[in-house]
Amino acid sequence: MPRTGGVFSLLSGSKGTPNTTIQSAPYNAQLDDFAADANAARPITAGGTGATSASGARTALGLEIGTNVQAYDALLQSIAALTTVADRVIYTTGVDTAAVTTITSYGRSLIDDVDAAAARTTLGLVIGTNVQAFDADLTAFASVTIAANQIAYGTGAATWGVTSLTAFARTILDDADAATVRTTIGAQASDTGLTAIAALAVTDSNFIVGNGTTWVAESGATARTSLGLGSMATQNANGVAITGGSVAGITDLAVADGGTGASTAAGAKTNLGITDDVQAWVNFNGTGTVAIRASRNVSSITDNGVGDYTVNFTSALADTNYAVFGWARYASSTSNTLLGPFAWASDTKTTTAVRMRVQYSDPGSTGAQDSPEFNLMVVR
Repeated sequence: MPRTGGVFSLLSGSKGTPNTTIQSAPYNAQLDDFAADANAARPITAGGTGATSASGARTALGLEIGTNVQAYDALLQSIAALTTVADRVIYTTGVDTAAVTTITSYGRSLIDDVDAAAARTTLGLVIGTNVQAFDADLTAFASVTIAANQIAYGTGAATWGVTSLTAFARTILDDADAATVRTTIGAQASDTGLTAIAALAVTDSNFIVGNGTTWVAESGATARTSLGLGSMATQNANGVAITGGSVAGITDLAVADGGTGASTAAGAKTNLGITDDVQAWVNFNGTGTVAIRASRNVSSITDNGVGDYTVNFTSALADTNYAVFGWARYASSTSNTLLGPFAWASDTKTTTAVRMRVQYSDPGSTGAQDSPEFNLMVVR
């Protein structure tokens, strides 16, 4: 009979008995069972695989590659060859090549984090708590180079520059309030009078009149009344007459008291013994390019030629009835006689200019001569 439950059993009557004829039927049946069993897949219970092929055997034994057991892999083979101990982790060192390295408890605390936020917390890099969140202004600020005594300031959106910060400016920046700033810069403290004056609507010819607490803008006439001053008519009524710049009714200050004893320029000159007046004078170099050294009421010198000059007045004289005095230095130390300053009959003498000449004379030789120092004075 065939196997039952993986166990092969002999058929009854198939065994031989001494001195007994073997029955052919049971014997042959037993042989058939042997042949059938030998040709059939040996069951797993009998130490077989229950299959007739390697694939079937793996399936029957629960060793199907890729399902029950791992297919061969070179990297797995490299890992299998490693010797691991506590606190080690496997890592690759090349293609299908593995090694082990130490991993600390802190390292394990990093690799077990589920996301970037958890990793930042483990590393103490929580944005907004441990580190600054990204900001374009901070990035721009970081690129600015700041030297001593400088301060950064915004020049635009996410743009920064630097400027100098003086020691005096720092004394203002550390002030706690406006009053302290005014003290630092020496500014005028707030004043009710100044505030009242600033609020006035002042127009042309107005005066500001006040009593220390109340201030108003007034016209000239109103201001004189407020100040207790009379008009010109009032002053004339008091014996003082002011007409065309002349003042009548006021005693002239005597010369002995430091005055002129007169109310007019002509009277003052007479009282002070001034009979003539210097209207203009000049000291100039008459050689080469004419140049004034010093002068009064002289605007320029016109060089008309050798030893020929016109002195131009800054302010015109009253008339041509003025006196001219001059002195000229000779250009060299010779026996020649220097003549001048003098003028020819046709030379200019006006209220705005006077022409003078210089020449030298010696026996057998005469001619115009430039003077290195020409002095001229005009008196009237």
